[in-house]
Amino acid sequence: MMNWNTDLNGIPCGSMVTRTVTTKDGIKKYDDFQPDFVILASKCGKVIKSYWIRDERRFAGFKQGEQPVAWMRWPRHPFPSEASLTPP
Repeated sequence: MMNWNTDLNGIPCGSMVTRTVTTKDGIKKYDDFQPDFVILASKCGKVIKSYWIRDERRFAGFKQGEQPVAWMRWPRHPFPSEASLTPP
């Protein structure tokens, strides 16, 4: 069972991940922000799936300066995929 959390400082926003792409010039690596999905409750009674928009410093579905009143982590699948079990 998931519970609402009202500690807004604890909302997971995301993390920087290293991505690898193949270009005509070879393999390139770069850092990219990967947002975490969360469930947010607004002051007007809406519950939405959202994520942190880093450049705008706000959550999707909320305008600048507007805060959710509570949040939950977006659930993950309970079993790992076969792909994640296969060594590289």
